[in-house]
Amino acid sequence: LTFLSTAIRSHPKLGGFTMSQEAFIRDVLKNWEMTNCRSLVVPGEETKVELPVEQNIDPDDVHRAQRLAGSLIWLSTRTRPDITYAQSRISSMATKAPKRAFLEGMRVLRYLNGTKDLGLQFKPCKNHQEVIAYTDANFSVKRSQTGAIVKLGINVVAWRSMKQTEVSLSSAESEVQALARTEVLAEYVKTLRKSLCLPTPVMELKGDNT
Repeated sequence: LTFLSTAIRSHPKLGGFTMSQEAFIRDVLKNWEMTNCRSLVVPGEETKVELPVEQNIDPDDVHRAQRLAGSLIWLSTRTRPDITYAQSRISSMATKAPKRAFLEGMRVLRYLNGTKDLGLQFKPCKNHQEVIAYTDANFSVKRSQTGAIVKLGINVVAWRSMKQTEVSLSSAESEVQALARTEVLAEYVKTLRKSLCLPTPVMELKGDNT
């Protein structure tokens, strides 16, 4: 079954199902003439949390960066949590540092070229009713970055990577902000289950101990 570029495949022998966007990735690579590019094993490289700012920005560069960011958003919010942080950086830089955003986007495409078949896997598990959320923060003197992932048992169902809305004065404070944002995401999953008349006996929030 394919819905909105997402292929959903059942695996009766192994149990559960998978969701992936291999065909969409092939189309994106073709559109950016990256079909035969050399693949990379990671979507990004070590960088500072603070984003660069370029001078004399060309509107064409902005449009190009935004177009590439749009394709990555479609992937990262559906089946590819592994590129979420890279996509967040690229989207944030698209208007202020479009050339850098485009270069980092090209790196993500090279990573996707070698991982086209990756996606989400959902399996039956004993603790499938438990909402378990994990979070961490990357401290910055300006705005820190929050990373969050929510599971139902062993299955990933929601994730985020975003700039924090408030400036933190310490790494501990940035961790507290990350916990607060992640709790909202976990509560959303719990509320969704409640609307479907599904019980959630446990909601657990796990953060980095700073």
